[in-house]
Amino acid sequence: MASIADVESAMGISRQESENVVVDIHNSYGSVGNEFVIFKLKGNQKKGVYIDGTDDVINPKTGKSERIRLLTGISSIWMSDQKDVDKDYIRNNRRSLEFKARICRINKMDTAALEFARMCNSNLEVKNRLRAPRFEFFEYDPAKQAEESLKKEMLELEMAIKAKDMDSDTLKKYASFIGVHLVNELAQVKPESALRQEVMLYAKKNPTVFQAMVDNVQEIEIHWQIKSAIISNQIDIAKQPGSAYWGSGGFITKMASKMDPVKQLTELAMTNTTEGREFLSKLKSISK
Repeated sequence: MASIADVESAMGISRQESENVVVDIHNSYGSVGNEFVIFKLKGNQKKGVYIDGTDDVINPKTGKSERIRLLTGISSIWMSDQKDVDKDYIRNNRRSLEFKARICRINKMDTAALEFARMCNSNLEVKNRLRAPRFEFFEYDPAKQAEESLKKEMLELEMAIKAKDMDSDTLKKYASFIGVHLVNELAQVKPESALRQEVMLYAKKNPTVFQAMVDNVQEIEIHWQIKSAIISNQIDIAKQPGSAYWGSGGFITKMASKMDPVKQLTELAMTNTTEGREFLSKLKSISK
């Protein structure tokens, strides 16, 4: 099993540090204590952003759309509870959520503002949002963010290590599947080290996708068999435009003109249909 240092050396890249959001928060507000709940704006807004303190949301108790409104000195955000509030008071005491340097912090004692922030449509974590506003945010949990960042980084390394430990034949099949050219611009066969580096880089940049590939070896194998059969003329995709034939004769299937033929035939072999099963069966017989 390759070590993390081995992977980094083989990939020819240095390990990059993840974004330290905590530093961002400290730079904006100084030391952040446990008395505040932090919300972070999605995107890269540099200017201050104000999110209006009035919104229409789904009331979790009734399942119906109701209006919420954030007012100074009023504990309930539901307009149905604010019927007796004076109109002049409402006009002079409306509140908004203010984001500075993408950060909005709300004191835990400010229960109305917290409830509004956790229920309004701008909050990405709200289920059944009624609309997608221009500005969106999420509640920042340092422990959760650190845990997710660590999981992502460990998965990246794990997939890169899997690519590094692949035998030569398996490596070629994965390289072909993800679209890595097996020859260079001079039509020379790439050395295994070059292929391995490209596959490792792909695995690190797309760890979730690569993990799905590792968990679905059958598709990788079928893709390779089809590509090999086309190269060796055991499958003919040029005999008649829009169709695929066996090199020895015999119709396989109609082909979509704008779709990669290898991908289309791979999908056919993976389908649980009479046509798909027959194609897969013959493909296995000519690949032996």
